[in-house]
Amino acid sequence: MSNESPLSVNFKPDTGYDAPMLTIRADSPQELVERLNLIQGNDLLAAIGRTASQFKGQYQLGGQLGASHTNNPDGSGGGSTPVAAPPAPAPVDPWGGQPVAQQAPQQAYQAPAPVAQAAPAAPSVPGAPLVLGQPAVYKEGQNARGTWRAWADPRPYAQVKDIQGKTDNPNSPGLAAGTEKFWAFIR
Repeated sequence: MSNESPLSVNFKPDTGYDAPMLTIRADSPQELVERLNLIQGNDLLAAIGRTASQFKGQYQLGGQLGASHTNNPDGSGGGSTPVAAPPAPAPVDPWGGQPVAQQAPQQAYQAPAPVAQAAPAAPSVPGAPLVLGQPAVYKEGQNARGTWRAWADPRPYAQVKDIQGKTDNPNSPGLAAGTEKFWAFIR
């Protein structure tokens, strides 16, 4: 089989330009069916979802740490090399908080929630739990019972407004899968 196979199928779980895409190529319809069946029977789709989620988290973390572009180390100005101010922490999978190299398959892949443009970073409050690699947002307000305080999901409102499920566990797999949003009252 070559990259010029007569059959090609593309899967993309979201319409955004930054959604991961899986391309399956085959030389015959039978080969394509075999390849599709192989993909359904393993953890490939879940691994793609976890990797895409971690890649986005690491990219956003680099922006929060003040990553910048400089000239190449050899002094040439032809390209740029990203440089982060402080060293980044070891990569941790937001699905379970385990180091990436030790991550075991956890569940079938579900399409992630659409990613809106990142909102300006809210000021970080000490003690904020990390949700998908970002510090939770501190919220407070008034109701009939008095003042309340809570940690809220750090993703933009447009991204989480239609999610019905809620969790107070910042490591819940439903956060990365797009089936839950984070909300934890501070007692």
